[in-house]
Amino acid sequence: MLRGGVERLLDKRLGFSDVTLAMSQGPQVKPRALTDEGPTLTIAVPAYNAAAFLERCVGSLVAGASGGPVEVLVIDDGSTDETPALARRLASAHPGLVKVIHQANRGHGGAINTALREAAGRYFRVVDADDWVSPEALAELVDTLRVEQADLVLTDYSEVRLEGGPRRVALLDRLASGGQVPFEALVDPRAGVTSWAVILATSTFKTARLREVALRLTEHSPYVDLEYCVMGLERVETVRYRALALYHYSLGRDDQTVSDQSYRRHFRKHEAVLTRLCELVAARPEWSEGRRRYVVERVLRPIARRHLEVLERVVGDRSEVEGFRERVRRFPFLSLPGPVPAWKAVVKQAARAVVPRGVRAALNRVRRVKR
Repeated sequence: MLRGGVERLLDKRLGFSDVTLAMSQGPQVKPRALTDEGPTLTIAVPAYNAAAFLERCVGSLVAGASGGPVEVLVIDDGSTDETPALARRLASAHPGLVKVIHQANRGHGGAINTALREAAGRYFRVVDADDWVSPEALAELVDTLRVEQADLVLTDYSEVRLEGGPRRVALLDRLASGGQVPFEALVDPRAGVTSWAVILATSTFKTARLREVALRLTEHSPYVDLEYCVMGLERVETVRYRALALYHYSLGRDDQTVSDQSYRRHFRKHEAVLTRLCELVAARPEWSEGRRRYVVERVLRPIARRHLEVLERVVGDRSEVEGFRERVRRFPFLSLPGPVPAWKAVVKQAARAVVPRGVRAALNRVRRVKR
C-alpha cells in the first residue's frame, strides 16, 4: 500500500468534483452530514505521487461501482508528480462517481481524515492508490451494503508481489460467511480469528461508528493504518463476514512502509504508533473483555513482536532493543518474549539467509494457526 513518499504517501463543495484544501493538522471541521439520499458507500483513495498506479486503482473501483450508490473520493495529498492532473481527468470522465480533493501534504493519516470528514456514504472504506479491487466482488459488496446493518463488514484480500500473482490471505476462514455476529465473537477460541483480521484491506466500517469516536489519525506519520483499525473499533458492536475476494494488496517495492528499508528509517515512528495504541487500551478500562482481548492479543502483541524483530534483524542495534523493552515495560499486557541469547540470534540470522522468504511465511502462518 502506498504510504506517501515513504513517509507521506501514504473541500469539496456539493456539485463540484475538484476543490483545493490548504490545511494543516489544526481544528477539526464538522463532518458532512449523512442522509438517506446519500450513497451507500464512500471509498477513500489516499494518493501521494501515485501517478503510476492511480488509473489502475480508480479504474477497478469504477468498474465495480458504476451505476451503484457509491462515491470515490481521491485525496491528492500534495502530490508533486502527475497525480493531480490524472485525478482530475478521472473525475471528469466519471462525473458524480469520482471526486477529487486536493490538499497540502498531511500524510496518509491526513488524507483519510479528510475523506472521512467529507464522506457522504453510510459505509466507509479505504483503498490505497497503489492497490486495487476485484470489480465483481465490489459490485456484490455494494449490493449487500444497501440493506446491511452491521457496524463492520469484513471481506477477503490477496497479496500481490512484484514477482508473482495474487495469493489469497486466509485471515477470516474460521468465520461463517454471511452471518452477523457480536464483535466479541472474533476472539471465540473455536470460531473466531487467530490473528489480526480487522485491517485496512479487509474492513468496511459504518461511517457513523467512526465519527462517533471522532476518529482522527496522526498526520505526517507512516503506519497509521494501525491506528485506523484499532481506534475505529471502539463503537463496533456487530460484525459480518462476506467471503468476497475484494482487495488486491500490492507488495514488494522498496518505497513501501512495510519494506525493511522503510522500517530501518522509520522504526521510531512505528514505535510511536504502537505506544499511542497501548495508551488507548490502558485508558479504556470500560472495554469489554472480548474487545480488550482482540486488541491486545490479535493486534498489539503481534505489532510489538514485529517491532522487536525489526530492531533485532533490520536495525541491528542492541541498545535500541533494550531501550524499547524498557519503554514498553509500563504495558505488561504486551507480554514480550525474553531477550534472545546472542548465539541464538546469530543462528536465526543465518537461517534467514538460507531459508526462502515464502517458506518462512508459510511456517509463520502455521505457528499463528496453532496459537
